[in-house]
Amino acid sequence: MPTYTFSCSCGWQGDKRAGLEDYVLPCPACQAPASRASVYSINFAGFTSTPLDQRTYHQEYKDFRDAGAELEYKHQRLEEAVGHSLPTPPLARMAKARAQELIAKGVTSSEDYQSRLKH
Repeated sequence: MPTYTFSCSCGWQGDKRAGLEDYVLPCPACQAPASRASVYSINFAGFTSTPLDQRTYHQEYKDFRDAGAELEYKHQRLEEAVGHSLPTPPLARMAKARAQELIAKGVTSSEDYQSRLKH
């Protein structure tokens, strides 16, 4: 005798052994009829492109690039202030961390960041 998944309107769902012709069994929780779940599912698969306004990787790259430019600018100003060359910091790692901080704060774009600085 095979095992099928049954569910009831009271929220109970579980596996029960039943015959091939048994589509309804009494629910063990409330004794209402519990129906057998279908063993077949329809699945559609295909490819479609994401609309441009919903793509995020361009914006993520732009945020990363902007954060890197900001860190490089600060490094150049620091070198000018001390009057000699300083070791190059790990800009990529620092820029990525800075971009993640900005995203966590809810900054959505460079323009959004600039507008937050003004206020």
